[in-house]
Amino acid sequence: MPQEFKHIPVLPKEVIEALRPQSGKIYVDGTLGGGGHSLLILQATDGQAKIIGIDQDPAALQAAGQKLAHYKDKVTLVRSNFRNLGQVLNQLQIPKVDGILLDLDVSTHQLETPERGFSFSQSGEEQDAPLDMRMDPDSSLTAADIVNRCSQLELTQIFRQYGAEAQADKVAHRIIAARKSKPISTTDELLAIIKSALPPKYRFSRTHHYASPFFRAIRVKVNDEDGALKDVLPQGFDSLNPGGRMAVISFHSFEDAIVKHTFQRMARTSGQDGKSMGILITKHSITATPEEVVANFKARSGRLRVIEKC
Repeated sequence: MPQEFKHIPVLPKEVIEALRPQSGKIYVDGTLGGGGHSLLILQATDGQAKIIGIDQDPAALQAAGQKLAHYKDKVTLVRSNFRNLGQVLNQLQIPKVDGILLDLDVSTHQLETPERGFSFSQSGEEQDAPLDMRMDPDSSLTAADIVNRCSQLELTQIFRQYGAEAQADKVAHRIIAARKSKPISTTDELLAIIKSALPPKYRFSRTHHYASPFFRAIRVKVNDEDGALKDVLPQGFDSLNPGGRMAVISFHSFEDAIVKHTFQRMARTSGQDGKSMGILITKHSITATPEEVVANFKARSGRLRVIEKC
């Protein structure tokens, strides 16, 4: 039996307040996932808004289609990377939209599906999952490719940039040594290598699992998540109607920095009349309330930023 696609939408109240969905308007959910945020938008408009849902994971599209079935006449599902937003809207002959949402978190379903290779067992049980981590299962680059082909310098840079890891060089060195014997092909093998490279005192001092930053960094590289984010932000802003808003929820410092600085540039850019082309709705990022974190622990890292097009 297929595993249920689980993903609780983060900052639900704040997202609706940010997008201000209205009947008859068009909204893009560029990270559709299980359809949780899109459902909230439709419910807020009594089913009278139109949703363009984009996701590169066919499992997500199937799950979202089921969740949004009651509003199927108002929903268009597209399998694509959100970095292709402009192309998607052009193919649908939609010149402008009224709101765009990007939730950059990985779905619980992806993390809890072993064969996707996004995570590892924290219980000590053998998982023996392939090192995959592809959000689009049809893409060619896998986590195993990164781990077995990148140089020590490249691995160190990946772990530092996307994992903010102080022990990046030690883990990279140990990976290079381990793969000389045989290719590293499973999540359990990588977990064991990371564990062997880190001093016990360092492992036990972490507020999160010591391997999480390394797995996250590899996932970001496999899916070119920072490149996709840099691609979509200007496309999204250009695709908005005047008064339309783009809301982005990031979960890691490098993502938040991209969103923050891009939105600041957009707000400083002047149009033909010399006026700013965008207004920062959030001078500082919005984070989850303590009550939401208790109900959904993953929300603790979410940061919401919003810009409005003039």
